[in-house]
Order: sequence, then C-alpha cells, then structure tokens
Amino acid sequence: MAIQVVLKQPVILEEVDAEIIVVAGCALGFVAPKQPPHVLNVDNGTEMSSHGIKGDDLLVMVDGRDTRTMVHKEVADALRAAKEITFERPAAPADAADEDDSDAASGAEEAKPGAAAAVAPEGEPAAYPGDA
Repeated sequence: MAIQVVLKQPVILEEVDAEIIVVAGCALGFVAPKQPPHVLNVDNGTEMSSHGIKGDDLLVMVDGRDTRTMVHKEVADALRAAKEITFERPAAPADAADEDDSDAASGAEEAKPGAAAAVAPEGEPAAYPGDA
C-alpha cells in the first residue's frame, strides 16, 4: 500500500547521526545500502502522523526518485527540497494473521470448564457431566 505525503514548506529536517534523519516528526533509519529508509518512529500530532505513517513503513520515493538508488546524503539533500514523498507499508506475514483463527478454522471445540472430555459413540452427541 503506497502512502503519498505532500510536505509543508519549508521542510524541517534534522540529521541525528549517520543512520537517522528526522523529517516532519518522522524518524527514518538507514539500515542497509540499496534499501529504502525505514520509519523508526512517528511523533504524535505531527505532519507524518496525520497522514497515517507508522513504524516500519518504508520511504520509497522522494519527488519521484527511488530512494533505493540513493545514499544517505542524497536522501537527506532530496528531503530538504522535497515537495512529495511516498511511503509503502510492508505486508504483514500471513502466519501472524492466521494464528488467532487456527482453532476455529480446525473445527476444534472448546471443553466446558471443569468438565472431563466426553467420548460419544459414532453418530451420537457427546455428553458432559451436568448436562441435562
């Protein structure tokens, strides 16, 4: 999912260190060469938070330029003059979404509290102690 943000001018940019830049309340981390900067943190009430930018989003474009082809200094320079930036939200792993529904999907039934497991003859419903 791509999220485009038109930046308010002038762009306020802070270079924290060799691996972190903060732009409009959004801390971007440079984790590896040829990888887009990752959102490390977004301050509440900032321009980026109002656009729904979240941690782990990726800054993939600055004014139409692919950030994967840029080094840290080029991204910083481009952001200073940027009018529009584009983020992408990585897809959630399929396993994580399915974990909560694994019992329901398998058809497993929950046992009643304090009840012993009941085994019924084939074709008959299981009965639990205390069932009327």
